[in-house]
Amino acid sequence: MPPEEGHKYLRAFDNEMIQLASRIGKTEAFGALIQLAELPNPPIPFMSENGINGYDFNGKKGYYHFNTATGAFEKHWQYNDEVELIYPFNSKHDSLVVFTLSDYSETKTALQMIFPQQLEAKIKAGNKTLFTANLSATFEHDFPAEMEVEILFATFRISILLHTSFRRSNAILNIKFDLEESGEKKFNTTLSAKVTNSNNTLKYSDVKFIMTAFPIRINYHSSEDFSNSGAEHFIEAFNKNTKVYIATPDDKKIGQVFLAQVYGRDRLNPMIRYHDGTVEHLEDMLFTLRKLLNMKMFIIDGNTGT
Repeated sequence: MPPEEGHKYLRAFDNEMIQLASRIGKTEAFGALIQLAELPNPPIPFMSENGINGYDFNGKKGYYHFNTATGAFEKHWQYNDEVELIYPFNSKHDSLVVFTLSDYSETKTALQMIFPQQLEAKIKAGNKTLFTANLSATFEHDFPAEMEVEILFATFRISILLHTSFRRSNAILNIKFDLEESGEKKFNTTLSAKVTNSNNTLKYSDVKFIMTAFPIRINYHSSEDFSNSGAEHFIEAFNKNTKVYIATPDDKKIGQVFLAQVYGRDRLNPMIRYHDGTVEHLEDMLFTLRKLLNMKMFIIDGNTGT
């Protein structure tokens, strides 16, 4: 495919992702979740203080109201089968929303990681349900064996399926992610990897990843064990042992992706090489990629600026 035609596909993909992210960001469910995440110490899994040590669902059951004067959640009623948080959020239905955690359990894996086993949650504004989330997981050998996740909000549905096949010396992990809008599949990924436990550290190898979103498909396959790659040789090891192709859904190849160190840029630079040998910076072409890379740098640097 000539570079000029490839540009059209890549820019169409970029625009599709921008518009999709914008529609999700404008939903009341997304706004209510962001508002909850910004409140101090909400008593729910992964957000409360000492959450790294686990979450006591039975001990947290009760009715909580966010006190805007004190800036904290206050427990008003503990005799409840659920965890209910009431906090301010202006929607079309009310000036308050209710986050309800009706079921939750978790397990600690052999590597001492906390992993949810059961979860049922929802957010309501008045009589309108803005968001529901359900998770169910089973474990074998202290590792997730099966997991199903379904998230519903506005016209969107997110589905995550995990399956692990256990072997004598390793396990094969498979994950499938689908995002639908109004019943139409907008974004989906599949991932498979070989998992081994080495000195209480999980190592992933033979990683295969396919992402499909209008109008492209990204194929990723890596045999590199990045835990053994020093920073000074990372790019060389990645390009030698990893193949990334961008193509159309009917497998018409657009180009091959590789990493490069570019003078004047202080991070890894994804590049694309077209069929005729032309090379371009993907970051300069794709706004969504630039945002993702900036987000990663924000997390790594701990930058709190805007």
